[in-house]
Amino acid sequence: MRLLTRAGRWVVLEVKSVAVGWRGRPASLNLFTDVTGRVRLEEDLRRTLIERELILENSIVGIIFVDAAARVQWMNRAAEQLFAVDRAAQIGQTMESIFLSRAEFERMRTAVLAAARSGHAYEAEVQLRKSDGSLVWVLASGKLTDPRDPESGRVWVLRDITPRKLLEGELRRTSSEREAILNNTLVGITLSVNRVHQWVNRRFAEMLGFDPAELIGRSSRVHFPDDASHQTLGREAYPQIATHGAYSTECHMRRKDGTLIWVELHGQAIDRHDLTRGTIWTFVDVTGRKALEEAVQRTSAERGAILNNTLVGITFSVNRRRVWVNPRFCEMTGYAAEELIGQSSRLHFEDDASFERFGEDAYAALDAAGTYATELPVRRKDGSRIWLELYGASLYPGRSDQGVIWTAVDVTRRHAAEESMRVALEKQRELSDLKSRFVSMTSHEFRTPLATILSSAELLRDYGERLAPSERADLLGAIGSSVRRMAGMLDQVLVIGRAEAGRLEFRPAPLDVEALCRRVIREAEHADGRAADVPSRVALRIAGACGEARFDERLLQHILGNLVSNALKYSPGGAPVALEVTCNGERAVFTVSDAGIGIPEEDLPHLFETFHRARNVGNIAGTGLGLAIVKKAVDLHGGTIAVASSPGRGTRFTVTLPNTGASHG
Repeated sequence: MRLLTRAGRWVVLEVKSVAVGWRGRPASLNLFTDVTGRVRLEEDLRRTLIERELILENSIVGIIFVDAAARVQWMNRAAEQLFAVDRAAQIGQTMESIFLSRAEFERMRTAVLAAARSGHAYEAEVQLRKSDGSLVWVLASGKLTDPRDPESGRVWVLRDITPRKLLEGELRRTSSEREAILNNTLVGITLSVNRVHQWVNRRFAEMLGFDPAELIGRSSRVHFPDDASHQTLGREAYPQIATHGAYSTECHMRRKDGTLIWVELHGQAIDRHDLTRGTIWTFVDVTGRKALEEAVQRTSAERGAILNNTLVGITFSVNRRRVWVNPRFCEMTGYAAEELIGQSSRLHFEDDASFERFGEDAYAALDAAGTYATELPVRRKDGSRIWLELYGASLYPGRSDQGVIWTAVDVTRRHAAEESMRVALEKQRELSDLKSRFVSMTSHEFRTPLATILSSAELLRDYGERLAPSERADLLGAIGSSVRRMAGMLDQVLVIGRAEAGRLEFRPAPLDVEALCRRVIREAEHADGRAADVPSRVALRIAGACGEARFDERLLQHILGNLVSNALKYSPGGAPVALEVTCNGERAVFTVSDAGIGIPEEDLPHLFETFHRARNVGNIAGTGLGLAIVKKAVDLHGGTIAVASSPGRGTRFTVTLPNTGASHG
């Protein structure tokens, strides 16, 4: 029962009654025991357990406690979500079901025991199985709950590293950075209320030479050199924590054996508006760094870069307004802390719609499951955009409006790598398609001239002496024509290969445009089979002063040669072809027109792609390389090419090239 003393203090009494006889009549003997201290101790212990549960439950990594037989005794929400299981159903079950084989399960158990006997924690990357059968890569850290007892239980800390493993080849440097982060996360951690330790991790106890049990319930004065230093830290730290939510400094601390060490400490309130809820302190032993001052000065910039790149961004928000942010988050987003505190997170989104959409998705999941994870683009203060991997955890399950802790990791590089991989895969697919089309083209287009050469050679071999001279000349002419056709196709393949590799050179020089045009027409008609005594089908018209033009002769010959050859080839029945050239000093315009079969509208967007041929060419021979070469040559000149065509009514190509010699005129 609770009683109020005269001094106004409440006490708790434990009452025990015993029936007795008194002067011949029934009576009771009542014994009262003051148990106020015990009740208070129980309340303190209950609060400590709740706070420790809060820390473990809101961790973004999976944590599982198992007994010596590997049966699950407890797991946190992150582990439940990691393996997609019902944690209540897992209690009392072994962890064997999440391993790929029993042998792997036994190997891990043996390794943990071996590491414990040598005084170390066990850490490994391992592939495990989720409840739905899918596989997940995790970074598993295993340690005995009592390193002195190999048969004690174990604690497993599991972090999902599947994305990093999938991108390991492309993200080797990122993987090494993450590995460095994991290697530097073993810092001392304590939870204190009114400067009394409620919970400490083993690393903190080892750092100061204590057993964890020796620190629980003791004032933090025990590890300060003297009263003055203890009081000074309290005066400086707690006002700043109450104002900004965090405090950092470096100071001396005394180990159990009396030696002093330098520590870098960081304090952060669980709730800076109510410091009675406690403060979480992290400690890093920097004694060696302090002792090597010259080395510190030389490497301070590197150390700062490491810290800035290893710490994740952390914010605490209430109703989507920043209550607290850590320096790393400020650095990520380009804002100062005072520019973020009290502000809506809307300033990180591109527009109202994306802000509202994120809110609907995230806070619905937070209310339902207590956590939310995603990746999204975030706008920095300077307007640039970065990609963040976000993890949110409600401070109070089902009441996300009361506060959400967000952790953020900058994954911009990973997204860039993924985009590079996507582009590379697309290029690979394009290359594979090009190879397939090249094989198809060569097997088809080389077959006809090779057949002509073979049949002509066989006729000359078997009947050469009986053939008339004109017939032998025709056969030799067919062989020569087929060889020239094959050589032309090979030349086109070599030209497009150099162009794709960026090795097609551009060497402008003074050029007689008219002479080049006539040579191109003559060679195109000869290749088309026109006899020497047949009038030319190509009408050449030249206007303007083209005598001072400077172009790359070889590339211009590719341009005009392919366009004129195509015009002749796709204009059946001897239909006329026209080549018009107009020069005005600054540029030259070349127009090749015909009245042939034309080009279907759906083929026009793909006209200059390698190996592409219009769907109406039928059995007309061709490689699909000519127009691709034309486009490359026009681009090297810095010019343009346009096409106008109508199926059955002909085609007109217009090439405009700047005159590289115009500025010298």
